[in-house]
Amino acid sequence: MLPMALAVAGALASLAAGCALPQRDGDVTAGFWFEPVSYESRVLGGSLTAADVDAIATVAREELAIAFDGFRITLSERRDARYRVRVVRELVSEAMHRKTWIAGHTFVSGFGGAGEVSFLYFASGAQAYAPPDLPRSELIAAIGRGIGRGAAHEFAHLIGYAAHSSRDRGSYEYHAASRPEQYFGPMHWETARPVLEKRLGRRVMEAGLEAQSDQQLIRDTRARSNAAIAAHDIAGIARAWVNDIHVVSSTSTQTTGSQANQQAFAQQFKNRPDTIYVRTPATIDVYAPWDVASERGTWVGRWTEPDGRLEIGGTYQAQWRKVDGQWLIQAELYVPTHCRGSKYCNQRP
Repeated sequence: MLPMALAVAGALASLAAGCALPQRDGDVTAGFWFEPVSYESRVLGGSLTAADVDAIATVAREELAIAFDGFRITLSERRDARYRVRVVRELVSEAMHRKTWIAGHTFVSGFGGAGEVSFLYFASGAQAYAPPDLPRSELIAAIGRGIGRGAAHEFAHLIGYAAHSSRDRGSYEYHAASRPEQYFGPMHWETARPVLEKRLGRRVMEAGLEAQSDQQLIRDTRARSNAAIAAHDIAGIARAWVNDIHVVSSTSTQTTGSQANQQAFAQQFKNRPDTIYVRTPATIDVYAPWDVASERGTWVGRWTEPDGRLEIGGTYQAQWRKVDGQWLIQAELYVPTHCRGSKYCNQRP
């Protein structure tokens, strides 16, 4: 598993907490980031930790990547991007110059613009619509989903979709974020899709419709894997693997088998409770006759060492196999290219 436990195996094409998709020629650039936030709730057992906020940000970025997958748009953390949405603790009305209880708002200026979404709104909403006895880790993930879907809604406005015409509560375009679907279950574009396709364009896949479908399935599985890591859901992480998965970690540790890799993750989560990893696919190539695929991308990991908050990342490659119609990870190789924040970085463990 990466630096120890994750060698394993990002936002779907995600922005990965701190990691962006490579810019593609002709793509529109969008910036999405979190300002400093805080939140306290008895339901959550007190204040959110830095690891909680990291997990929420990871899920939010994954949701954005899912929402805009297939469109010609590069998601990043650039604050000078043409389209920008940031997460703030709470919103301030520009007209009334005071705090306001809404999910988000946008300010369009010529070819581009900026938007904001409220952390407090979505953190409160996730709790309000959560099923009884929902585990804390799943509630944290629900907050991230709400924020990511809210940001997708605001990006649609910035890109050129001005209406709230959808009556589909499971759509990004729905006029209100006060609904269970904002936090739980799948979400899709409805009336805004033609506008987004016209303004952004669709990516052209070279391998045909079947390969497009396979690529999307792999991206979706990777997104679920990232979300499972953020929630420290070991069973959820393992659902993406074949039984004899082989992982070469960033520390060059080699681990074979689902059980052994699950144990490695469990040990790292125990030793470093705020561990988080995100893998962001850049390219996926499918060879349909053999039901095999190659995934290449970037990864980032964060946790707290005794001497500070560490961030490590680099590149990875994964082999996927299609087993009974389901794409599963056969092998993963992780290579670090940067590390900062701790003396951990000075010598390979």
